[in-house]
Amino acid sequence: MPKCGTCTRPDPSFWQSCPGCGQDQFGTHPCARCVVRERLRELLGGGGEVRAELQGLYENLANSQRPNTIASWLNKSKASVVLAEFGAGRRALTHAGLDELPMSKPVEHLRAILVATNTLPARDEHLVRVEHWVTATITGHPQAQVLHRYAIWHLLRVREINRLEKVLEDAGIRLSSVATDILGVSGRAVLNAMVGGEKDPAVLANLARMSLRNKTDQLTAALTGRFTDHHAFLVRIHLQVIDQLAASIAEFTERIETVIEPFRPVLTLLKTVPGISDRVAVTIVAETGADMSRFPTVAHLASWAGVCPGNHESVGRVGSTSTRPGNAHLKAALGNAVMGAARTNGYLQSRHRRRATRSTALKALVATEHAIIISIWHMLTTGRPYQDLGADYYLRRDPEATKRRIIRQANDMGLTVRFDPIEQLG
Repeated sequence: MPKCGTCTRPDPSFWQSCPGCGQDQFGTHPCARCVVRERLRELLGGGGEVRAELQGLYENLANSQRPNTIASWLNKSKASVVLAEFGAGRRALTHAGLDELPMSKPVEHLRAILVATNTLPARDEHLVRVEHWVTATITGHPQAQVLHRYAIWHLLRVREINRLEKVLEDAGIRLSSVATDILGVSGRAVLNAMVGGEKDPAVLANLARMSLRNKTDQLTAALTGRFTDHHAFLVRIHLQVIDQLAASIAEFTERIETVIEPFRPVLTLLKTVPGISDRVAVTIVAETGADMSRFPTVAHLASWAGVCPGNHESVGRVGSTSTRPGNAHLKAALGNAVMGAARTNGYLQSRHRRRATRSTALKALVATEHAIIISIWHMLTTGRPYQDLGADYYLRRDPEATKRRIIRQANDMGLTVRFDPIEQLG
């Protein structure tokens, strides 16, 4: 029958003092806290004094409320090897030193502990991951340096906009709930007035332009908050940073326009396809090189892009027909093109709607992407612009089938239909 500490405490055969700190415990071995301290001195100081820059980490771990958990982590985790390298000075105690290691959960956990104990400064890990991805993606490109800064500054601008929105939310200003773009013409006019000292919601709402003029009441309610001078100071700083980044992005945009100038005829040709914007056209050129000689047939291009059904068959049994990964950047650009084409009257819109009614929205998206990539291959191969077949293509292709469908629908409603040709006037 197990006994609690109160019942066993008087019995010296159960309770002894820790040889290190003198704390009562079960047994004569060192307690978990003393084990942690000795292990930390071994890792962070080579058995001697702990380095000054690691003292904060040592104090926090040694005085943890759960020494057993810390002891288990130091003995089993791969992080102990990195801590020993920090203690011996073989690895720089910086984020860059940790970035040299392969990305893994133990390393990220150790980074979080170092930041929490103020051993390392905090940083935006999401932005760092995206920056690493951008670097890996454009490595080897002749204009890699330009593209890298262009992408990173776009991300920095988005981050500053998010921070600006958090400042407004802290002040109770819900501008984003009414205005789609808080840095648009109306949003910027309102923010400039607030920074200038104007706090009357009605006066601020009257600064709205264009479509926001119809939402004056909603805008007045959204601008009613507790906007202080400190909030005005923070908003002004964020707007300055955003403007600086926007100016830098504009300069790099001009540089990119210069770089892609040799591909201007190809870009003009691609933009004849409904849904393909300037950015989508640039992405297509960047990913394919605008050289269709690399793809013997259109099927090769569709397979490489990952917009064709999978072909997994064995012994007569058909397996999964899901699309292969393909080129992620090209697929994303084609997806944006489909969204634009689905809102443009023409053949692609008709095809997309026709497929969406017969299957899922995702399958219709991939089918329309496949149709666009077919057009791109033929256009870049022959040099001819896109020729739209028309929104009524399927009606003209088989008019009898259209009549049968109309008759069937009318009969389901209990009606009959008679088709008479329309007499031509004049």
